[in-house]
Amino acid sequence: MSVQSDKIIALALQRVRPAEIAHQLCIDPANVHQCISSARKRGIEIPHFIKSRRGPANEPEPLAQQVVVPVRLFSMLATAAAAKGKTPSEMAAKLIENGLLGGVHPSMTKEPTL
Repeated sequence: MSVQSDKIIALALQRVRPAEIAHQLCIDPANVHQCISSARKRGIEIPHFIKSRRGPANEPEPLAQQVVVPVRLFSMLATAAAAKGKTPSEMAAKLIENGLLGGVHPSMTKEPTL
């Protein structure tokens, strides 16, 4: 076995997913899968991994997503947010949360005066 194969097997035995192993070692994921498959055929008990659509196992869940709004609405949002000492993102989150969880406070729906 090569040094690289040893590294692949060691990481796989630590339950590091093949995609993450490939990323860490800067190698093709197909080579990682082939090495793991060969090791299993030789009797090394490497756990099988459940396929994930999220990406590498250590990749955190995103903290936020983006929503696109027309420039006119963003301008109004930014003005209203500044008047309340908030960022546009904070104001948008509050508006959406209030709108989805129950009535929006009237002061939040008025268009800011310019």
